[in-house]
Amino acid sequence: MSDTITTGLTFLYSTLHGDSTLLGYITGVFQDIAPDKTLPDYCVIGVQSPGLDTLTATAVRIMTRPLFRVAMMGPAADMTNLSTAYQRADSLLRLVRTGSGILACYREGPLYLP
Repeated sequence: MSDTITTGLTFLYSTLHGDSTLLGYITGVFQDIAPDKTLPDYCVIGVQSPGLDTLTATAVRIMTRPLFRVAMMGPAADMTNLSTAYQRADSLLRLVRTGSGILACYREGPLYLP
């Protein structure tokens, strides 16, 4: 089984960065922290929790449930644009099922960071 954290972050980045509509609202998608002098508004993805493994009776990992963070960042004056970008990201990540190591992607709950 591949590294679930790397697979999850790669999935999030490629899904979000690959959408031209979302990139019309933000200047980029970055992992954990945006580079210095990045112009707002932008998206930051990261690991919220590596999650718990589900094991078989013989301690073989069969599933992991990591929790990732997707946050739109920018000044309060840009709240309308940030909200639109958030809604677009939310729609891109609604119950996505893939065969690339991620069985399902869904929103667990909103995250607000003032």
